[in-house]
Amino acid sequence: MKNTLKIALLILVSGSAAAQYPVAPPQAYPPPGYQPPPPVPVNSVPKFTIPVLSATPAYQTEMRERQVCDRQPPSQGASVAGTIIGGVAGGLLGNQIGRGKGKTVATAAGAVGGALAGNAIANSSQNTPVCQVISEPQQVFVGYDVVYEFSGQRGLVRMSQQPGSTIVVEVRPATW
Repeated sequence: MKNTLKIALLILVSGSAAAQYPVAPPQAYPPPGYQPPPPVPVNSVPKFTIPVLSATPAYQTEMRERQVCDRQPPSQGASVAGTIIGGVAGGLLGNQIGRGKGKTVATAAGAVGGALAGNAIANSSQNTPVCQVISEPQQVFVGYDVVYEFSGQRGLVRMSQQPGSTIVVEVRPATW
């Protein structure tokens, strides 16, 4: 009951406040007689053909990575060791074959064949490429820096293609 009394009292107070301070009726928006500005046509920006003073190729430095591989020459120590080890192994194998003079010939042939094989194996294992990645600067073409003069002032613009003797400039109002 107390809450109902408070609500009724609030309604009475707010009604009396509205009666003391009248509110102006709402106004129409936009006001009568207002004319919006005409739309700007798409191609209404003035264009001028002006001479080109210079067009210089423009480059930018970028770091590029590439892989470089070099074949290392075989070291003499490995080649000599391979020849000796191959000769000894070949001689031992050749000694197992034949009898008498045939055994001597087989041992000598095994030693020569083993030395050649050992030398070839030593050289092939030493002839592997050594590769490394290097990073180096490289000049990359980015366009043409074009200098022109318009209305007594020089301007510079970068273009992706080489211009001819003239370029077209659009004049737009400055925006803040």
